[in-house]
Amino acid sequence: MADDNRPLKYMRYAVGEIVLVVIGILIALQINNWNEEQKVNREKERLIESMITDFELSRVRLEASISLIDQLIYRTETFLSHSYKDNRHIPIDSLKNLASAAFDIVTIEPVLSSYNEAIASGKIGWISNKQILGSIAEFLLAFSDYKVHYDISGQNYYLGSVWELRREIGNLGIFLIPGAKQSLGYVNTKAYQLSEEDFRLFLKRPVVYASWDNQLTIYYNIKLSFENMDKAAQSVIENLEAM
Repeated sequence: MADDNRPLKYMRYAVGEIVLVVIGILIALQINNWNEEQKVNREKERLIESMITDFELSRVRLEASISLIDQLIYRTETFLSHSYKDNRHIPIDSLKNLASAAFDIVTIEPVLSSYNEAIASGKIGWISNKQILGSIAEFLLAFSDYKVHYDISGQNYYLGSVWELRREIGNLGIFLIPGAKQSLGYVNTKAYQLSEEDFRLFLKRPVVYASWDNQLTIYYNIKLSFENMDKAAQSVIENLEAM
């Protein structure tokens, strides 16, 4: 009778062992999944912290660039307000200093290393907040707008109204103070120089006003791009911090 129950006992032991093994496997898988989830969470936190740091650095750069573009706008507007009027009460060097603002440009290089890395690795999928992704898109669009106007500024110098002015007077150096720091690269400030009287008369030419007014418009568009970038960056930071 006892022998008849032996196979049943063996079967119960076997089933019990199988159940224990299955439970052990399930527990191991659960622990592994938990570990993987913790790993992903830590990497996600690092990504969020890195992106916050990058956009904060971008805002610091934008603040400096906005300050510089404001200075160029002020100098260019001041020049325009005097160029077509009687400006004999203003020293020539002061007029040239104001005029030279039109030959400057302000650059910006946002910090996007964390974002670009997240895009390349696919980790950007961890950022599911649509407001964050929308603000990043607005930031990149504003940066693209800036680059368009930056390129227009260069084209204006080589092909546009400033180029027409250069063809007429022969040398933009007449608008620069000899020895003063400027961003035109090499300029021969001695060629095609005008007397003080002729210089003041030349400033009243419509082509001069049009050239500087054109550059002023570019500066305002660049400033708007910077401001839009800054607004979008602030939104990104605030929403990342809230995650």
